[in-house]
Amino acid sequence: MLMFGVGLVGEGGAQSFCDLWGKAGEKWSPQSRLPGFSHAGYHNGTRPIPSDPENSNVKDFGAIVDGTTDDTEAFRRAIEATERGAILIPQGRYVITGTLKIRKPGIVLRGMGPDKTVLFMPKSLQSLLPVESYTALGVPKLKYSFGGAFIEVTGKDGLVEIGKVLGPSERGDLTVSCENALSVKTGDWVQLKMVLDDDLGRHLHAGLNAGADTLSRPRAIKWVACVVSVDGDYVTFDRPLRIDVRPEWGATLHQYRPTVEEVGIEGLAFEFPGVPKKKHLLEEGFNADVVSRVSVGLYESHEDFMDSIPSTKIA
Repeated sequence: MLMFGVGLVGEGGAQSFCDLWGKAGEKWSPQSRLPGFSHAGYHNGTRPIPSDPENSNVKDFGAIVDGTTDDTEAFRRAIEATERGAILIPQGRYVITGTLKIRKPGIVLRGMGPDKTVLFMPKSLQSLLPVESYTALGVPKLKYSFGGAFIEVTGKDGLVEIGKVLGPSERGDLTVSCENALSVKTGDWVQLKMVLDDDLGRHLHAGLNAGADTLSRPRAIKWVACVVSVDGDYVTFDRPLRIDVRPEWGATLHQYRPTVEEVGIEGLAFEFPGVPKKKHLLEEGFNADVVSRVSVGLYESHEDFMDSIPSTKIA
């Protein structure tokens, strides 16, 4: 179980630990509000990251790689022309001024190392693709605080409904009862979906009202897992439920078959200009990449830089 703990120093120098975790995880349980990350990684951490063959090179599609010429269209042409496999991004500094969209499986963007291959985004998404801000509950917001990125990996869920959930299950349980459960087999990926309402909203917010803004438009709570066994009406998953499941919340189980899988972003760095940070929820969109509706075969190994200073690393 991959988790992390934080020790706080109180008055007098005594160290204290979170009641949900403890010093070394002894207080954690599947019923905890803290999620577990034991299934993180490529194919849930069960397989090594592959080395797909290089089938194209961005330079062959017009990338100049001089640190000043816009190479965005060269990347787009390379992604469009490559059916499957790795797109090599040779050593150099590439200027990107728009989104690069990956909408098909098996595409890998492969640099030659974060110290050699750099994608430089001189402007924010808000500068390049401006959107109007909006106000919710009196708080101004900008959509780039919540999504959108220079590399967008997006597919479709490919959902096929299995059936309605027949009875309640609790956070931490591994099993739900469901209509047509025998149509599911071990190894299938499924999505559990519930419709957000006042009652579910309070459950998600530890008994507090979810708020008018959260409930003002239709929302669904979704959770994906792999099936390990089926017994009659009961489906058992490879991970504990993150929240309670109840039929009255419109709980349904679906086959989960995303159209995009086996996508990788590796061996490169993202560089952004050092500009003053905007207020909370008004971030202007210096977002490296975003992934949605993609199956377990996805990995990233890159570095993000702000003004050439390492800030975060995802590996």
